Amino acid sequence: MRRREFIKLIASGATAWPVVAHAQQQVDKVWRVGYLSPASATNVSVALFDAFRLKLNDLGYVEGRNLGLYLRRANDDYARLPGLASELVSLAPNVIVSTSNAATLPLQRATSSIPIVMASSGDPIDGGLVKSLAKPGGNITGLSTQALDSTAKTLELLHVAFPNAKRIAVLRSPNPTHDGIVREAYGAAGALGLTIIPVTASTADDLGDAFAKMHSESCDALFVLLDALSGRRICRHGRVV
Repeated sequence: MRRREFIKLIASGATAWPVVAHAQQQVDKVWRVGYLSPASATNVSVALFDAFRLKLNDLGYVEGRNLGLYLRRANDDYARLPGLASELVSLAPNVIVSTSNAATLPLQRATSSIPIVMASSGDPIDGGLVKSLAKPGGNITGLSTQALDSTAKTLELLHVAFPNAKRIAVLRSPNPTHDGIVREAYGAAGALGLTIIPVTASTADDLGDAFAKMHSESCDALFVLLDALSGRRICRHGRVV
């Protein structure tokens, strides 16, 4: 082999060695990922988690090889979330995924160093999770549904569709995101000549009493603030007028 070709071969091989070594380190390292959800194991919540795990697999992160995945569910009991958040933080994961503001807030209190990724947030700014959408700051990032911004438009569309509906029940849960949405609903209702009747269902089992209150308050229509507690069982207890 000619000297110039030999030197070129050695040089190219030397360049590849760090890449190979880095790839080997990526395989050898076990990435620890936490996942916190307020929901119980419903079809929807299980499907979301399974989709998340499958995508990690597609990206090369596989449980039992280079991934440790730690799932914690509050089973529709928001009071359990702070304890579950602390439990996840104690496992020292590389990152924690939260599925809503209700899960993100206790994680925010539990750690200021572990990255937290919100799978969904109604309004992370109003909830005190980030400074702004452009520059969130801190250790929290993720996706926002901007539910607060759509509240007035939702009531406007309801009023157009049902102009005779004047008393609007707003069904909420203890989800902290709902506080800001209810305030926005009160503000938007005045201009439309509507009356807002807030109704709280703390757990999914409270929906029967919630609908009984709507009937007693003579509500004409229902604005549902969906979350893990209310969404899956709402159709069993009532019907939007």
